[in-house]
Amino acid sequence: PTPLPTETPSPPASTPPMPNPPAALTECPYSVVKTPCIIGQDGRVDQDCVLGDAGKPMHLTFVTLTVAVGARLLIARDTGVDVKLSAKSIFVRGELWAGCEGEAKDAFQGKLLFELIGDPDASVRQSSRLGKALVVRGRLELHGTPKVSWQYLTATAVAGAIQLDLDAAVDWLFGDEVVVGSTSSDDKESEVAVVASASGATVMLSKGLQFDHKGDFTGRGTPL
Repeated sequence: PTPLPTETPSPPASTPPMPNPPAALTECPYSVVKTPCIIGQDGRVDQDCVLGDAGKPMHLTFVTLTVAVGARLLIARDTGVDVKLSAKSIFVRGELWAGCEGEAKDAFQGKLLFELIGDPDASVRQSSRLGKALVVRGRLELHGTPKVSWQYLTATAVAGAIQLDLDAAVDWLFGDEVVVGSTSSDDKESEVAVVASASGATVMLSKGLQFDHKGDFTGRGTPL
């Protein structure tokens, strides 16, 4: 009898090579970028540079501020740096840094404010154009000095009060801004306060509160 034909087995499918892991994102660029920034009226940053000087407040205004692909804009991280960037739109296509992750010495120590200007009702348009927006298509790194946060009041702070009694000590400094959360049904009663001094769990504010903030309500801290 004629033997039946046999099929030649196919070679096993090769496993596609694993892609290379992404480059580490932890490198802090402050050690290599030293050139001071000179930003023209077009608001475009095309090269690596550092913006800001301690003790010299800086306020720059543009229609659009753009950090181009491949460029790194670093905000000087020293104590006393005060930078305000105002624009209708801010586009980060490259990298924008204010401090680095790590120890306290790596953090941004100054003051940085992004202000979106123009029509107060402007937002993302129906067309492809943007209104007021901070758009990040590259990398944005903001690292302030680590501080104690999310503390509870242990006593009610009434409207006009300049003292907050907290349930734990804090490391807040003169000029730090804190949000005192609303304790009513109106979330608009959350307000920003400026620290005048802090000693242990007692914080003094630079001016009186606008609203009452309860800190001694019944059942606070009771397990559910």
